[in-house]
Amino acid sequence: MRALHSLVENKGSALCKALIAHCQATVGGILCDLYTVNNILSGYTKCGEIWNTMISGYVNSGKLERAWYFLESMRQCGLEVDAYTFSSMLKGVASAGRLDLGQQLHCLIFKHGYGRNVYAGSALLDMYAKCERVEDAYVVLQHMPQRNSVSWNALISGFAQSGDRETAFWLFDSMEHEGVKPDDGTFAPLLTLLNDHEFFKLTAQIHAKIMKRECGSIEDAKKLFDSIVLRDIVTWNSMLAAYLVHGEKDSAFRLFIDMWWLGIEPDFYTYTSVISACFEEARKNLGKSLHALVIKRGLERSLPISNAFIAMYIKLGNGSMDDAIHVFKSMQFKDRVSWNSMLTGYSQVFGEYKTTM
Repeated sequence: MRALHSLVENKGSALCKALIAHCQATVGGILCDLYTVNNILSGYTKCGEIWNTMISGYVNSGKLERAWYFLESMRQCGLEVDAYTFSSMLKGVASAGRLDLGQQLHCLIFKHGYGRNVYAGSALLDMYAKCERVEDAYVVLQHMPQRNSVSWNALISGFAQSGDRETAFWLFDSMEHEGVKPDDGTFAPLLTLLNDHEFFKLTAQIHAKIMKRECGSIEDAKKLFDSIVLRDIVTWNSMLAAYLVHGEKDSAFRLFIDMWWLGIEPDFYTYTSVISACFEEARKNLGKSLHALVIKRGLERSLPISNAFIAMYIKLGNGSMDDAIHVFKSMQFKDRVSWNSMLTGYSQVFGEYKTTM
């Protein structure tokens, strides 16, 4: 600690000496002297880290104008502006929403040769995203030779904030395809886009990915689940989704039964998850039992649950189309999913009819 304090004192002293020499040269009218100018520049260069520290400090305290003044002073003094300088400045610009300053920094980044630097690039991308210029942010990403999770997260968050669900999830898939592991900063903005019943399956997949990322395997996920004393419905649904994503349907059914035994009231997410596990002939009876349970609980009017049953009966085939039609006709409200499912079912029936002729 004493060594660090000494280092700061030495750098502070060096900056002070450089400033005094600069002032004296200005007052004395000898700034035209090459030897004097070189000595002053050398003094400033030796304490370059102090400048970056000052810029970072002003940015963190919300004083963007002062930080910008220090940046301009660095350039006027001939000090090296590095990726750390740009990252700090872009952070302040993004917080203040100063797109005009951000665009100037973009030019400086390329002028100083940091156009392909991952840290400067990530900060630049984040700035554009937070200034609601997601298209510009995407262009920055395309030109980055290395994209880390910070880069992808900033862009995903930008498109999520603009409400562009399709692009946000396309970027998420691209991120995983490139081998970059998602983290909390990836999942948080994506989950804000899934606040509707029709995105249940996608929500379940994201929940399962979160469980898998945090636990490493379904076995570890189960251990974590068992260690939680007070489990809410989200916890149960997440574990249920994890089982189904990993193909462990029997474990999912056992979990569903455990919920009933423990008095945990399933919601429509729970039911639609379990129904999706009954798309095989071997589980046809389970599917029908679930249907009876849903009717008994008075949930047959739920749109996502009804859609799930229609999909189940159509996938089962073997004369189950009549059951799908019955569910469809009993629905008070129908959405695009309902109609598309029925069209798919009728096309399958028609195809089977043609093959038998």
